[in-house]
Amino acid sequence: MLARLLPDQLEVHLARLWALDYSDADNEAVLQHAGRLAVALNHHLFDTLYHAAALSLPDAVLVTADERYFGKAATLGQIVRLRDWPAWFATH
Repeated sequence: MLARLLPDQLEVHLARLWALDYSDADNEAVLQHAGRLAVALNHHLFDTLYHAAALSLPDAVLVTADERYFGKAATLGQIVRLRDWPAWFATH
């Protein structure tokens, strides 16, 4: 998605993603949280799993191009639209 929406800035954003210090968040608590999010937001577990992983880490954020999911989940925090990520990244 990044390649389609921001092709002129792809290399910069891929370098930023590579530089993230990401800890492994694949545990049962994350899966349980994702399940609760899926039910509460009436959304696919596939999408909520990524968000639950971000929510499990204090400095993580889910970058999404899914406007529908963003609209449902924005109030939970730690989520930013792909189109807004360059500006968000510059301030964090």
